[in-house]
Amino acid sequence: SARLKGGQKRYVGSALDHSEVFDAYPDLRKVAVARVQQSGGAYMKSIDTIELGPFAGKPILLHEMQHAIQSGNRESFAPGGAPHHFGKEAVAREKARLDAQLSAWRAAGGESTDVSFSEAEVRWELYRRLAGEVEARTVEKRAKLTAAERRAQPPWLDYDVPEDQQFVSVSDSVMFSLAP
Repeated sequence: SARLKGGQKRYVGSALDHSEVFDAYPDLRKVAVARVQQSGGAYMKSIDTIELGPFAGKPILLHEMQHAIQSGNRESFAPGGAPHHFGKEAVAREKARLDAQLSAWRAAGGESTDVSFSEAEVRWELYRRLAGEVEARTVEKRAKLTAAERRAQPPWLDYDVPEDQQFVSVSDSVMFSLAP
């Protein structure tokens, strides 16, 4: 069972008041919340637990709750991930894509600097483009909107990665683009 500082057991339902979400996903109230030393947050599907770093607040909790909703435990939506989840094949394909974009930019008159993408940068770009991560960051971003503002503006207008650049990763060798 998850424990926060002071040994207190915590669950999403006691950490956050969000009746709209809990009406749609009643069992989300029972997802454990654990404080960890790593920064940021993570949703651990296998144990249905959200881990939050020492400085993680409501936006990170909402981001990780979206991953809990996306999971096969609830909806089976496009999952999130982490930069270290991508294997060498995926990293090589993404590096080639980024290098081609850079070459096209230079050919169109862009600055001709000696730029190279490190493996860490390529892995971060893959992570950033995961459809499940785009969705979770959008939830985090829209948390500041009122209910009326959320109804007035569709979520896809808040995506930080265009839909035609997002993908769903099934494995290192199979990635599905969301492009029409």
